[in-house]
Amino acid sequence: MATLRSCLYAMRSCPQDLRSLERGAHSFVHRSTRRRLCHARPVNDPRERVAATVIGASQGEEITAAGVQHLFKLTGDHTGGRFGLEEFAVPPATVGARPHIHRAHDEYFYVLTGELTVATDAGEVLLTAGDVAHAPRGSVHGFRNASERTPTTGLCMYTPAGYEQYFRDVHDAVEAGTELTIDLLTGLRARYDTESV
Repeated sequence: MATLRSCLYAMRSCPQDLRSLERGAHSFVHRSTRRRLCHARPVNDPRERVAATVIGASQGEEITAAGVQHLFKLTGDHTGGRFGLEEFAVPPATVGARPHIHRAHDEYFYVLTGELTVATDAGEVLLTAGDVAHAPRGSVHGFRNASERTPTTGLCMYTPAGYEQYFRDVHDAVEAGTELTIDLLTGLRARYDTESV
């Protein structure tokens, strides 16, 4: 019931975009990637007391997509759509994501171990442990592990949340036996206001 209340509060705070809801308030929370509501607004009444969320070190939603292991620690379901957090592991000599542009969310990459090569409009940048990259909406970015021997681990943060559904879709396609072609990935990205470059 609290989720429904939060959802209704968000809809009241952004009435101009209610047309984009597919069906009812429940759709807003669980299909957050399909909505075009004002992302910066709170989804719960600020006067309402809410419970904190604690996720243990080994807890989260594990998703393997295109060779990259994702452990989603916080998703839109945890944060009311405001923020997503994942820990990722990119094996050696693996492309994590070809260059693309997000139109509906920002991403932040923080390297924990190894090296991460990030593609930008200005060229590639090599990140090492402790380095951060910010990919705001509208920016070209992609990443890969260029090392032949060492895996890369890091954190990726999403504002707002919702893009985790893309990784679920990729995982589901692989599980169904579908070949991951560039055309398929481009189509899946398009569902989430993301363009392949």
